[in-house]
Amino acid sequence: MQYVNMHDVVFDGEKMGFPSLMGCHGIVYATEVGLYGYHNYGGSATAKFKIRAQLFADFVSSHFLHGAAGLHLYGCAFVGRRGYDPVAADSWKAELKAFAKALGFKGQISGYNLDAHPTWASAYAEYRFHQGATSLYVEDWAGKQAIWGTNTYRSNHRRIVDGVRNDAVVQTVEGVDDIVTGPAPLHLQAVVPQVF
Repeated sequence: MQYVNMHDVVFDGEKMGFPSLMGCHGIVYATEVGLYGYHNYGGSATAKFKIRAQLFADFVSSHFLHGAAGLHLYGCAFVGRRGYDPVAADSWKAELKAFAKALGFKGQISGYNLDAHPTWASAYAEYRFHQGATSLYVEDWAGKQAIWGTNTYRSNHRRIVDGVRNDAVVQTVEGVDDIVTGPAPLHLQAVVPQVF
């Protein structure tokens, strides 16, 4: 089990959780060997789709289990809060299609719109992978605090950097020392993503 915090890119063969989804997008690429995930914090401007998608694809293609056939691409977000311009639903689909293109994936794309839970200020989303099938569970994140620990999965847990550092533009995938390690969800609800 891996927790995918803001900007993190992760691989796990069985399941991964996205804590504190508010204006972020939890993106998961299911393959024959497991799940690749990215917690896309920001990046809702159309100009960022291609850059972030390529950085995620770089993580997937450089992972030691790369090359496995892709099965499905998923997204989970509060679409109305994501900050898309102009039309939220169309931009959400365009963002996922940009990720599919960067991955060279021509299969099925699905998304779950967390706007279905209007009383939630933030959400936790958990993807589970079993025998080639992926399921999605969500719950309210209200009142929870992330628990931090040491990254002991360095090849499976990295971070995308897309910004400015020391007055220079930096766009890369790099190692990370501290990662979210909890808390465990308590009240998960099974949901069904919409096929695009």
